[in-house]
Amino acid sequence: MDTLTGNQSIIIEAENPSLQNDPSTRAGSWFNLDLTPYDSKKKKLNYVDGLSFKDAGQFIEYEFEVEEKGSYHLGLRYLQDAKVDFSVFADIYLDGEIISTSTQNYQLPYVANFSDEILHNEEGNLVIDLDKGIHTLRVKLSIDPLQEILNEVENIVSEVQQLSITIKNLVGNVVDKNRNFEIIEYIPDVEAQLNGWAERLDALYTQAQEMENTNKTISAFASIKIAEEQLLSIASKRREIHIRVNELATGTNSITAHLGTFLEGMNNNGISIDKFFFFQDKKDIPKKASLIKKVTDGTIRFFTSFGKQNYSVNDKNSENLQVWVNRPRQYVEILQKSIDKDFTPKTGIKVDLSIMPDPNKLILANAAGNAPDVALGVNYALPFDLAIRNAILDLTQFDDFDKVANQYPENLLVPSMIEDKIYAMPETMNFYVMFYRTDVLDNIGMDPFDTME
Repeated sequence: MDTLTGNQSIIIEAENPSLQNDPSTRAGSWFNLDLTPYDSKKKKLNYVDGLSFKDAGQFIEYEFEVEEKGSYHLGLRYLQDAKVDFSVFADIYLDGEIISTSTQNYQLPYVANFSDEILHNEEGNLVIDLDKGIHTLRVKLSIDPLQEILNEVENIVSEVQQLSITIKNLVGNVVDKNRNFEIIEYIPDVEAQLNGWAERLDALYTQAQEMENTNKTISAFASIKIAEEQLLSIASKRREIHIRVNELATGTNSITAHLGTFLEGMNNNGISIDKFFFFQDKKDIPKKASLIKKVTDGTIRFFTSFGKQNYSVNDKNSENLQVWVNRPRQYVEILQKSIDKDFTPKTGIKVDLSIMPDPNKLILANAAGNAPDVALGVNYALPFDLAIRNAILDLTQFDDFDKVANQYPENLLVPSMIEDKIYAMPETMNFYVMFYRTDVLDNIGMDPFDTME
């Protein structure tokens, strides 16, 4: 590793971006000593969650201050397990411009644990000159290097679906395994099509290996190889092609299903980031926790688990708004993060969320004088039971009730009504959706129906 002159360093915590272009990008909390900030007893937001930072075009930007002009290296501590054995690509900007040609579509390799990556090119670690003052660093997810592969796979999927429709038009939707059918007489080039698609998929797999500079197996492209082998298997026995037609496009393990899984996986570019760090001396790279520290922390957390638990209904501050939630812990944690980040700063109202042990205990809690201010995720029939016991508030008395209620169809409010009073607002709404295959309708020359009848 190159060492520059000087001992200046700058650490940027990734969970606190100054700008992001997608509101769904969020921070996560992880009990991992290699992440900062960290507390053995309390969950702290300490990294950008790759489950939310995963779509091409998403970016996060950070504003930081340089106290002393000089040349620096740039590194980041990240986790990339979205694409096994394959890289995710990102454009890295400094003050609104790509740092260098090597940081356009920069490859972040697959790592199963948080690891440090120092930005580099073929010549070595990148040297970045920074003037004293305020600067911005931006990381933008990219899928440009994969566009050719994705387009080719989409074309193959479309062509395979078309062959499947053609064969089914010939032999019918229900296949008779005992019936001989010389499909070659009706589709002379069927074997050539199947073998041709297999060759194209093999070429894409080779292209991916070249991008990773490896000749080893790439797990993220496993679906490509499965589809290729399946195509060759079908082509090898032309008398059975019509029998195995469902393996082309309609079965759960069909070729198009495997390729669809591949396309979905390739569009997941999830990167979890703990921190960025500019440094001049490699000694200033943030240290990782030793094995002894990790064992000690694990022991502390084990004994802490026997103490007071987060989101307990008994853990409350009477000065805060008390909300019981009948949802899993992960849902409650995300909701609490949203409240702390957006609602509380805007309103000044602090909120304590608690995981509801049993919705039916709301009635008992009211009798004991321990009922929460708000309950979420309860059954639609429960507000009625509470209302007849005078244990719940009529929402129509609020000035902004009409504004909120107008967001819902009137019938959704009926289960929570007694006479002219309404005691609850819906959280979810179920509805039915009809799916249809446009390629099938196009093939038989039929337009989609425009009425449910």
